[in-house]
Amino acid sequence: MTIEAQIKVFKTLGYEFSNGVTKDLILRDVYEMTWEEETEKHLEQNPYSVLYYFYGWRDSQVEGYNYTDDCIWFDLEFFDHNSQYKWFMERMGTITHGEIEFSEITIETDSEN
Repeated sequence: MTIEAQIKVFKTLGYEFSNGVTKDLILRDVYEMTWEEETEKHLEQNPYSVLYYFYGWRDSQVEGYNYTDDCIWFDLEFFDHNSQYKWFMERMGTITHGEIEFSEITIETDSEN
């Protein structure tokens, strides 16, 4: 299934890429994540699963950095800074369009961080 066809289906489900997300940007980022030489073919042979992952992606070339405001992807085990947990919780308000909002978030760590 082509990338364009997959994106069309995602749009019917309410997922739209932000301004600045292009096919070339997606292909570049998929390549950097998978190291698949034939990136577009990889996306076509794995419909929806690989592309969905990138709806939660971030890139400085995209206005607001987020590929969409409808999805988030983070591996919580690999956060580097405590502030990222706070950002993640705040981001939940964005992706739920205000249904879930956290405020006055504080992060406390023990002696082992």
